Amino acid sequence: KQFHQILAIGDSVMLDIAPNLEKTYAQITIDAKVGRQMNEAVSIAPQYASFNQSDAAVIIELGTNGYFTEGTLTAFIQQFSKAHIFLVNTRVPRSWENDVNAVIQEVADQHSNVTLVDWHSAATGQPSYFQPDGVHLSTKGSDTLTQLITASIKKKGDVSSS
Repeated sequence: KQFHQILAIGDSVMLDIAPNLEKTYAQITIDAKVGRQMNEAVSIAPQYASFNQSDAAVIIELGTNGYFTEGTLTAFIQQFSKAHIFLVNTRVPRSWENDVNAVIQEVADQHSNVTLVDWHSAATGQPSYFQPDGVHLSTKGSDTLTQLITASIKKKGDVSSS
């Protein structure tokens, strides 16, 4: 399977890794915004309807800024039902971290076109991956998260270099 187009939607953590992703994938479209919540992402999804194709990979990294329900996440990913979705869970020193990750895990388990990218496990106990605020990524953290995402995408299919 080949992915001919890649869309990445996220918050400030996605902004941290955007330069790495752009280096890795020439054809990537990144829509990331500081402070973005999942419900805002649901409303922007229709702009990206062209990515709802079997040859598209959609990377979603949200949850840094607050809790969302299974219903909200499901409403979002249903807009990309034909694409393959890579759902990045969250590592954030906030009260909602566990609840957000439980929702992400649940939704990933329920949909065959969703792959969980387990950033939480990779980043737990790794303070060097983060800026002093414990939320935003250091260079090392950005590199690690990028590698985690690219490895997941590789496992599911190749990215065409055209």
